[in-house]
Amino acid sequence: MDKLTHVLPPQLQTDLHAVEQRLLQLNVENPTQKAALQKLITGSGKMLRATFVLLASTWGPETPDRDRVINAAAAVEVIHLASLVHDDVIDDATIRRGQPTLNSQFGEQTAIYLGDYLFTKYFELLLSYSTDFTNLEYCVTAMKAVLAGEIQQTELNFNLHRTEADYLRAVQGKTNELFRISFGQGARLAGADYATAQTAEELGNQIGFAFQILNDLTDFRVDPKTGLPRLNDVQEGTYTLPIIKTLASDRGPELAVLLKKDHLELGDLNLIVQLVTESGGLAAAQTIGENYVHASLQLLDQLPQNSSTRLLRKLLHRVFATL
Repeated sequence: MDKLTHVLPPQLQTDLHAVEQRLLQLNVENPTQKAALQKLITGSGKMLRATFVLLASTWGPETPDRDRVINAAAAVEVIHLASLVHDDVIDDATIRRGQPTLNSQFGEQTAIYLGDYLFTKYFELLLSYSTDFTNLEYCVTAMKAVLAGEIQQTELNFNLHRTEADYLRAVQGKTNELFRISFGQGARLAGADYATAQTAEELGNQIGFAFQILNDLTDFRVDPKTGLPRLNDVQEGTYTLPIIKTLASDRGPELAVLLKKDHLELGDLNLIVQLVTESGGLAAAQTIGENYVHASLQLLDQLPQNSSTRLLRKLLHRVFATL
């Protein structure tokens, strides 16, 4: 479990630990896949989605059964982990968060099967806490949106004509949807009224945009370990907002020439960062991301004002400050 937990109150830390334990209890008989799963779970990062479920579960008149809330929080983490595993296989990534990916450490076949297995466990957890068929349909629709976002992004790789609208549609699926459902499920488990649940979902949507856009900017920073610009997304053909904005500027033709190259040398990487910075593409993306942060904080004012809401405001400030 992460790294942000020390700033959380004891009860929330306890609940997040319970979510992690629920994930570690997922039954995998194959020793290699079991080891891979444990590595994935214990190195899974901030557990933001689970935290959002837990906090939103206080935004209604009911006190939901704790076990159901823990299962709901575990479910969104499971689907998130499954998507990360498949992403790494598709991208042939070897490192994630400074650690070897499952496909690089355990092999592509193990990673693919484990990702598939996690999707089935999502449905199992879903059945354990869903209240009715409508809720099941709601969650399945969300999962379809996540996969559609992933597919759309892959289809647009290395596309120099990718637009800002294309980018935002992909983010809507691959990032926003899990944030949206995290808040929505939590609020619904607490018996929140329709307006509150809708506001909670829109909060997740705005946070998703802010999180993804600001996180994408880190790809253009110099890696302190190597002293070189990362540009992992660029080299994999995933053109994010700074690239899209620069391609649409008067420096676009220069950037396009570089992106068409079969292999980017160090000098190319440095020049890409220079072009994105001088064209204003980086600053424009930063502004858009910050606008989504502001929209997120405004939505918080429309939700029940309790200790969870106040904590979430502090947590968001902290999360966005680390990007």
